[in-house]
Amino acid sequence: MRQFSELGYDWQLCEGLPPAGSSECQTPTFEQAVRDAVPFLAKSSAHELASWVVARLAYLTSGSLELEGKEFSHDSDEVGYRLKATRRSDAASAQGAIMLAPSRVYFACVEAGLSNFPFIVLELLSQFPRDYEKCVIRIREPESKNSRRYGWDGYSLIR
Repeated sequence: MRQFSELGYDWQLCEGLPPAGSSECQTPTFEQAVRDAVPFLAKSSAHELASWVVARLAYLTSGSLELEGKEFSHDSDEVGYRLKATRRSDAASAQGAIMLAPSRVYFACVEAGLSNFPFIVLELLSQFPRDYEKCVIRIREPESKNSRRYGWDGYSLIR
């Protein structure tokens, strides 16, 4: 589990699925919210957006995101990074997961103690949108045995 502090919250990050009882961010979708908040991603593909998310999470965890895994092979063709934020001032918390699927990036969460958790996560990611850490992860698709790569190779986002 990776831990860091940012925006007045203590964060925990690990590879995993959304917590039980989660609901997906719908209006706007997480992808659309990212595109609106980060203008240079407005016309990016879902794959490029997922690479941006991986590169930002790697930066926020001081390069230790790959310790959660560099290669994934699950029963499904998606992988997620579970996030928990605890507000320092009153210990209110919420948790959710950013999910990377072949055709989209989505966020599902339980907002137990923090309202607007998807927007807190969006603010976390978009605060310094061009600060990346080199990180490449690979996801093997269970049916086809093909793989997809996401991240930043030190020169550009992986497409």
